[in-house]
Amino acid sequence: MTETLRPEETGTTPSQAPTEKTSVLSNILAIAGLIILVVVIIWGLVHLASLSKSWFTSLFPRSVPSIQMTAPASVTSGDPFSVRWSYSTKDKGSYALVYQCKTGLQFQTPGAGGAMNAIPCGAAFIVTPSTGNSISLTPYLSGTASTSVPLTMLFLPLATSSLQAQGTATIVVNPKASAEQVKTVTPVAPAPVSRSSGPADLMVRIISVSSDASGMASAAFDISNVGSGYSGGYYFTAQLPTAAYGQTYYGTPSQGTYTYT
Repeated sequence: MTETLRPEETGTTPSQAPTEKTSVLSNILAIAGLIILVVVIIWGLVHLASLSKSWFTSLFPRSVPSIQMTAPASVTSGDPFSVRWSYSTKDKGSYALVYQCKTGLQFQTPGAGGAMNAIPCGAAFIVTPSTGNSISLTPYLSGTASTSVPLTMLFLPLATSSLQAQGTATIVVNPKASAEQVKTVTPVAPAPVSRSSGPADLMVRIISVSSDASGMASAAFDISNVGSGYSGGYYFTAQLPTAAYGQTYYGTPSQGTYTYT
């Protein structure tokens, strides 16, 4: 008699190992693909943000800080007046005055020893820290017609990441009623100089000479930075002629020059 066994009694069962290995491998590949997709999305967002940064900046530009300036609306040639300004900042830097070039117009400001310094037009004139937030100016206008000129005060921060600030006040310079006028040579704006690579490099250039009826003379010169680095505060000395060499004053021979700092 032949005995027939049921399948569950044969002692053998189908193996499930290949199916389990395939499932684990599929899960690993799915997770790896998801990680790669997330990395690609993050990289794309970062790249898109860097490309659109300048575009967003152009849509929302930072406003230039304003300097509040106070100056008389009208002045007379040869009469000094004061310009005051107000600006609050924690940044370190310096102030500079700029005025537009006008034919026959020049401003002067008191210097060391009571001498007058001519301010060149169209160039930044650094205001020394000792003057505080005010500067005394004396206009000299050759001609009979009044001239309107804007005065601009700049704040030049030491940190390149900080914004420059500026303020403008417009004044009218009227000719002096007296016939005595200061004869001036109209200064010209300094020609642009190509900057070279390297640190700061200061260059001095005489741009005008002026004299009055009494024989007093002055020379205007421009100090410009032709280097690529920021110069910061600077000081200079000059040997200025005062009289002929050997001329005596109260019995003391004059050397003809004195040192202006």
